[in-house]
Amino acid sequence: MSMHVLPRIRARNLEGVDVDLPDGFIGDRNVVAMATAIREPVILQRTITIHGDVNRVTRPLGIEDRSTIALLLVDGSGHVLWRRAGGFTPLLAHDLEAALNEHHCE
Repeated sequence: MSMHVLPRIRARNLEGVDVDLPDGFIGDRNVVAMATAIREPVILQRTITIHGDVNRVTRPLGIEDRSTIALLLVDGSGHVLWRRAGGFTPLLAHDLEAALNEHHCE
């Protein structure tokens, strides 16, 4: 498990509903993708935005490059279990699936 932890923050989904994170996570494992510019409508429906100082989130998570997507697998407490950066590739999908299997919660 990584030393990085998602800080306690208030975010808002694109339907305008406030969500307190990480308490608002539904699953024991949660895939979190952070990007500065998401344009796909399907993804926008599942996007939670953080308003204000983005560094409040990127610094504790160790995200140094905000020019690309950061994909995180976090537990219900916000602890980072797995992380990668960059766009989608079959290898990334395979690695994420392996991480989900490795961190499977009964």
